[in-house]
Amino acid sequence: NASHAPPDLTCILGLGAVSVATLGRIKVTYPWDGWTQPCSLYAVVAVPPSVGKSPAKNAMFAPLEEYEQERMDEARKARRSHQDKIDVVNNKIAAHKKAMVKDDTFQNRGLLEELNTELYDIEAGMPPTGRIMADDATIEALGIVLADSGGNIGVVSAEGGLFDRLAGLYNENGVNLDLYLEGWSGGKYTVDRVKREQISIPRANVAVITTVQPTTIDDIGARKVFAARGLVARFLLSMPTCSVGFRDRKRRAGVDKAAQHRYSTELVSIARYYAETETEFELDDQACDVFAEWDQITE
Repeated sequence: NASHAPPDLTCILGLGAVSVATLGRIKVTYPWDGWTQPCSLYAVVAVPPSVGKSPAKNAMFAPLEEYEQERMDEARKARRSHQDKIDVVNNKIAAHKKAMVKDDTFQNRGLLEELNTELYDIEAGMPPTGRIMADDATIEALGIVLADSGGNIGVVSAEGGLFDRLAGLYNENGVNLDLYLEGWSGGKYTVDRVKREQISIPRANVAVITTVQPTTIDDIGARKVFAARGLVARFLLSMPTCSVGFRDRKRRAGVDKAAQHRYSTELVSIARYYAETETEFELDDQACDVFAEWDQITE
């Protein structure tokens, strides 16, 4: 731990990285109640300045950033080819509309309808962008990124802009929390776009991994609507003991290159595997007992 960051910080970020790597691909079933939940982790680590939030985040997510760039490079070629098909049909439609000015027959109207249907089907089949992560953004922008990525996106930030925005800009007009509420449970989400038609995402899966300053947690707690709508309950909260002022800055911790390589290799391997695979785990009786005990305490 060359950054001197608290172990809690790096461990939660590591769990977050695994959640982003497998987002939308793993579900857990609790047979006693018959519900199934996707493994979309919402986690926030509250630490004061100078603890090492950014270096820790960069270290834990760097392998996924490289993997994401590789996916995006491959997707860009596929999307360009697909866009060419869309352009061809659009040109056919334009030419057909021009011809219909002089020959507006029932047959030509039917052909135009067929071309519009073909265009709709091709547009719906546009390959995903390859993105798996986004920084904090407006709801509309994040919704578009989510739709273009195929319905799975991890919101990863070392600055807690998401919470700062929700806590600081919440007003009488309200903030649309639906994306974060639905994205945690894999629900349907509709993207409302300005001056453009809606986008419907049948299964929206979102992971939120962020670090904030403790004062932001106070701001969130002061907004009762966050608790009332269940946003706060979705988060795993970690508040590590602050080591600022007690660290040995002369210590040469160094970086364990072997551990770093193994972490990177394993994380990307997991991401590649679950890019092609979906898995559903069912809790056994022993696991159900443990969960039921926790659930009863929470109740």
